Amino acid sequence: MWRFLFFMWIAGTFLGGGYLPAARAQNYGVHLKAYISTDSVRIGERLFYSVVVHRPDSLQLFFPPALERAFKPLTLLEVYVSPSVRISGKQVKDSVAYELTLLDRIDSVQLQLPVYAWVAPDTLRFLTPARVLYLNTWLPPRAQADTLELRVEVALPSLVDRPLYLWWGLGAVAALLLLWRLLVPLWRYLMKLWLLYQWDKRWQDYEEQVFERGQEAIRQADGTAMEQLRRQWLDFMELLQGQPLKSLTSAELAALWQDETLKQALACIDKAIYGGHFEQELPEAWMTLHRLAARKYELLIDKLKKDKDAIKAIRLALHR
Repeated sequence: MWRFLFFMWIAGTFLGGGYLPAARAQNYGVHLKAYISTDSVRIGERLFYSVVVHRPDSLQLFFPPALERAFKPLTLLEVYVSPSVRISGKQVKDSVAYELTLLDRIDSVQLQLPVYAWVAPDTLRFLTPARVLYLNTWLPPRAQADTLELRVEVALPSLVDRPLYLWWGLGAVAALLLLWRLLVPLWRYLMKLWLLYQWDKRWQDYEEQVFERGQEAIRQADGTAMEQLRRQWLDFMELLQGQPLKSLTSAELAALWQDETLKQALACIDKAIYGGHFEQELPEAWMTLHRLAARKYELLIDKLKKDKDAIKAIRLALHR
C-alpha cells in the first residue's frame, strides 16, 4: 500500500501536482495545523515539530517517510507517527511529530512541510502553515543593531570522550614539573649546607696543622719545618684560588695578588728557610700569609652563600 502511495506521490509530482496552501486545502475538507515545541533554540538543543491534519475518511493521506532535505539546516533525528483517530462522523485526525536538532549557525528558519493525499488520478501536496524558528543567542547589555556580530554560539558537546589514561598522563607530567620545581631549590640548599660544613672543616684543619705549627716552627727556628709548612700553605691557597701556585716564585706570587706587604713577608720567610736568617719580623710575616688565606676563605664562603651558580665550581675545587 505504501509503495503504491509513494509511486502516486512521485507520479503526481511530475504530472502537474503542485503545492496547495492550508487555505486551499480546506476545499478538500483538509485542515492542517503545525506546532513547534519552542520558538527559539540553541545549537545542540532538540525540539519537536508537530503536524495535525483533520481530513474526511474518504481521503487517503500520508506523511513522507524521509524529510531530511525539507528540514535543512535543521537535522532530523526521529519521526513519530500517531495512529489515525476518528473524531466525529466521517472526520479523521492524523498527526506526526518530527524530533529535530540544530547543529549549524542560523539566524532563523521557516518551517513549512508538505502533507500528501491521494486524489485519483493525482497526488496532492498540502503545505502546513509556516512557522518561524529563531536561534537563541546572547547579546551584550543594551546592544544595538550594529553589535550583532558579537553573538556567542553554544559549543557543541564533545562526541568523543577522551581516554582516562590521557588525563592520568597529564596529571603525572604536572606532578613531575611541580616536584622538579620543589626539589631543585631543596637540592641546592642541602648542597650549600654540605659545602659550608666541608669548607669549615678544611679551615679548622688548616689553622691547626699549618698556621699554629708554623708559629711553633718559628719559635724553634726550624727551617726544615718552615719549608714544609710553606708548601702546605700554598696547597691550601691553591684550593681557595682554584689554580696551581706551587710553580710560582715568591715575586710571582706577590705580583699575582698585587700585595707589596706579601712580597716582603715571603722574602722574610725565604731568608729563614734557605739562608737560616730568622729575623724579628718573621712571626709577622707568617701572620701576613695567614691573613691572606683568611681573606680568600671569607670571599669564597660569601660567594657560596650568595651565588647559586658557584655551587658546582666550589664543589669541584673541594675535591681536587
